[in-house]
Amino acid sequence: TDEARPERVTRQVNRALCRHTPTDRFVTFFYATIDTGTGTLTCSNAGHNPPILIHADGSVSRPTTGGMVLGILDSNTYSQAELPLRSGDRLLLFTDGITEAGSHEGREFGDDRFLELVQAHRHLSASELLDAVFRQVSAFTAGRFADDATLIAMAIK
Repeated sequence: TDEARPERVTRQVNRALCRHTPTDRFVTFFYATIDTGTGTLTCSNAGHNPPILIHADGSVSRPTTGGMVLGILDSNTYSQAELPLRSGDRLLLFTDGITEAGSHEGREFGDDRFLELVQAHRHLSASELLDAVFRQVSAFTAGRFADDATLIAMAIK
């Protein structure tokens, strides 16, 4: 329905947060719907890390549309993107605790390293991909995460 359109939901959540969030706080947010009939992901992103859609051939799509973080300005508007999902694709949603995870030398795991890791393991099932990523990031940080490290993986059939 029109009520569940990602751009609309994001705008409504922003307005609610603006009414109930202290001015020194904000929220990053990603909202998506998947139409299994058409194989389409429709999403809106409010300052969150753009998800990674790895195609079976290794190519990457990253929906970057949306808008600024939530809870700052109640008049903000948000856009949405539509991405086709194909069999063999892997969709990864993640927090910056993954890409900003630090090593004992003070280096970040980084978006490029994360993307290379996901591309190299794109043939794995969703749960195997999660395990592979967490093993690598945990090894990089010597098991010490300074921030929440959340990762969701979906395998498209």
